[in-house]
Amino acid sequence: MARQSRATTPLHELIERADFLLTRRFKTCQAYLLRSTQVIDIERNVCDSVSQLRAEMQRKTWRTNVAVSLVAILLVVGMIVGTAIGQQAPCATPDIPKPFRWPDGKRAAVSLSFDDARVSQIDAGLALLNRQHVKVTFFVQAENIRKRLDGWKRAVAEGHEIGNHSNTHPCTANYSFSQLNALENYTLEMMAAQLDGANAEIETLLGVKPRTFAYPWGQKFVGRGLDTRSYVPLVADRFLVGRGYLDESANDPEVCDLA
Repeated sequence: MARQSRATTPLHELIERADFLLTRRFKTCQAYLLRSTQVIDIERNVCDSVSQLRAEMQRKTWRTNVAVSLVAILLVVGMIVGTAIGQQAPCATPDIPKPFRWPDGKRAAVSLSFDDARVSQIDAGLALLNRQHVKVTFFVQAENIRKRLDGWKRAVAEGHEIGNHSNTHPCTANYSFSQLNALENYTLEMMAAQLDGANAEIETLLGVKPRTFAYPWGQKFVGRGLDTRSYVPLVADRFLVGRGYLDESANDPEVCDLA
């Protein structure tokens, strides 16, 4: 019984160790797939682990030798599977983008924006913003700029950004005010004309070409039923950023879709 106890303890330890090495092996394979590391480095690590087990195998009883041999076989199988997977991946390591760094040691940013080119934004808003030394983005409807043209030119001169908010603010027919200008009745070509027409008129009136867009009511589709289409690609093709509405959340600058 004493000999059986002495043989059981190292066997248990070896099985735990082999389980750890096998787990580490497959985690390494997963890391390779994610990071495109070299397969040869993975194989070298596994071979070193198998060599260590073989060295211990020579010092153990026949029962322990059998257990270690089985574990070694599993490790080799894992190595073969990992190598086969690795051979399907590109050999060259892709360029890894540098982590995003906020300027001047900042940790986050807040963007303020106002829609529609309402007269109150000129009559009351500009003075308030200037007192607080705050710059904002005005997403304007081109047809509303003329109501306060001099004021909007002043907003540009004072350093505020002018963004595109379409010409006629089309949104869903579920809103009674938009039933004659409903996205359900639009095509992608019609929406493209809205975006381009507004950009051209804003540039003519204010001398700036918008680089950002705000979706009217945050709605990003045209058509209905099987003919529904997203117009996000139109925005991505024309602007640096598309701002939504009622779907806001924190955005990771490294991975978020700015359109």
